[in-house]
Amino acid sequence: PDDSSESELEDVRSPRPAFVRQMSRSAKAIPPIPLVDDGGAPLPPPPTPAVATDVSDVAVVRPDGRGVFGALRLGVERSTRQLVSVEDVEGEVQALRKAARAAACPQLVAVHGVGPAPKGGARVVTEYLDGGSLRDIAVKKDGLAGDETVLLHIAGEALKGLAFLHARQLTHGAVAPASIRLGRDGRVKLAGAGFGLEGPAQYVAPELKGRATKTPEGDVWALGQALFAAASGRFCARQLGGEPKLDSPYSADAAALVLHASRRDPELRATAAFLLDAPCLTLREWPFPPGLTAAVNTALGPSAETDEDRMALVERAVAAPPPTRDGSKKFLDEVF
Repeated sequence: PDDSSESELEDVRSPRPAFVRQMSRSAKAIPPIPLVDDGGAPLPPPPTPAVATDVSDVAVVRPDGRGVFGALRLGVERSTRQLVSVEDVEGEVQALRKAARAAACPQLVAVHGVGPAPKGGARVVTEYLDGGSLRDIAVKKDGLAGDETVLLHIAGEALKGLAFLHARQLTHGAVAPASIRLGRDGRVKLAGAGFGLEGPAQYVAPELKGRATKTPEGDVWALGQALFAAASGRFCARQLGGEPKLDSPYSADAAALVLHASRRDPELRATAAFLLDAPCLTLREWPFPPGLTAAVNTALGPSAETDEDRMALVERAVAAPPPTRDGSKKFLDEVF
């Protein structure tokens, strides 16, 4: 077809046309990031949490994998007996609190509290998701092992979070497998949204290398790379940075979705809102059907802890005295 007309994306594995209709550069008809609601009014600010967690009320009970910006740990908020995630980051407490208030959405990890960290910087306390992160899947030899249902589910939920941010002229800035957290009930949420901190270098879009700028286009590119990493497994690292091509058993629909998000030219790269209209995402069941949650749990593998184990951690943390001035390590050694 003529370059100025609408054309279908070519299947990345064969000459067959795939499902997504992509506008060419000269047509420039990829839907822009929405800045108003259906009635033309500006989008309202997200709700501000009514109660903020006092980070000094949180007992850190054990390591819990890798977070967006460093080590992630499991904690217990003593006053509410709730499990939370804890991550110490470099940053100014007030600035991080402001960023957290601006990013309230069901597909974004809720920030319960931000306060000074014991060794400097800021301690960020967030909601706990019991399935780990997409990084835990991406480091496996075969990643998702061809489970397209789970791949498209993760893609759809992550795109909702990005579309929410981009509609409010915000960016995530650190999308990577470690920032996509998973719940065994099927929830998928982006962590670290809007903090302005640096994510892994391999998930920085080509046009942003060496620059401090963060853009919506960069968020989408990083998500495309993260989805490809999870789909392909740990041996895909050598292919990151290009325009990834998913092979069988993934369908042409899934391959086209990942490719659209990963175009090296940001002018040809689709927006999060555009990708959400892909039929393979819009036709998904809602709310999460039992078959989907079962597939998510299969992809995550068996849990190392039972609910009873977690409840025991909560009881021990609540019963223990507050940490001493010698630091949290002494507290952990004495109690756990």
